[in-house]
Amino acid sequence: MSTSRGFELYRGTEAADTSRTVGLDLLRICMALMVVGLHGHFLSDVDQRASYLLVEGLFRVAVPVFFLISGYYLQRMDRRGFGRWVRHVLWLYVLWMAIYVFQWWPTTQPTLAGLCGRLAFGYYHLWFLIALALAGAMLFAVRAWSTAQLLAVVLPFVLLGLAIQYAGNYHLLGDDMDRRLNQLLVYRNFLLFGFPFLTIGFLLARHEMGLRISTWTLVGALSFGFASLSVEAALNLRLAGARETFDLLFSLYLVAPALLLWAMRLNVPVQIPGKDLAQFATGLYLVHVLVLKALGAHAGLSATPKVICCLVVSAALAAVLVRMNRRLPVL
Repeated sequence: MSTSRGFELYRGTEAADTSRTVGLDLLRICMALMVVGLHGHFLSDVDQRASYLLVEGLFRVAVPVFFLISGYYLQRMDRRGFGRWVRHVLWLYVLWMAIYVFQWWPTTQPTLAGLCGRLAFGYYHLWFLIALALAGAMLFAVRAWSTAQLLAVVLPFVLLGLAIQYAGNYHLLGDDMDRRLNQLLVYRNFLLFGFPFLTIGFLLARHEMGLRISTWTLVGALSFGFASLSVEAALNLRLAGARETFDLLFSLYLVAPALLLWAMRLNVPVQIPGKDLAQFATGLYLVHVLVLKALGAHAGLSATPKVICCLVVSAALAAVLVRMNRRLPVL
């Protein structure tokens, strides 16, 4: 079994260098770039429709892919490695919640319930860390179950998450229930979001699906998946309106696994160690919201220039964090 020498965001464990997949490391970076575009509302100042199709369509594949990659590597992990991994995920969560404390600490008198809720579900993008830790613990506890048993558990969570997302965004159940369903923490959490995608990645690794599926089948799945994701986003724009945001989409359950398997097949000759690439993606993901907030407060830029500047500054900071991480675990 593989051991873990550290933690890389979106990854379950650090496998031996010989089993690294550079394609997955590069995929992490691409997904982190999408998250920056998503949070910065890329192109919203240029074309509202194009921006919506990206932000509420294509870019929404990023976080599911992060969970899938983590689940993929989690399949290789033994109990000792898992213990180190989950402790490090929780450490990162505490560290970065502390770094962002002035963004989420209430300006009025905080209530104990409010603070507990914020700590339990995370600030903004940091929800991923706590969801990853909890979903990982849940999956590790049932990792010995058969594939049929795991799918039987996961499917209801998938359907419930999608039902809550769509019922809330289409305002189907009246004002009181509508307000409840439209709270992010109701469906964007470890149980309805993290655990299903994590388990799918785990099962893809268990059955070595990257070796079993032909290239043409994978190309077809990717093409159909991206097409269906675009159609789904366009329908949501037309029927629900531009103000509705969608974290969960039906098409994500096809396109995200296909994208993971496709990235595994990439044979990219790079000189940068895969560990540095993965940690760079981690740094980019964790720091970009600070940069976006600063640019929004002081730079006076519209959405697209702000996203571009954020990418440049965040990439520089991420490179610094990678170097810092060699002495202090910040990634």
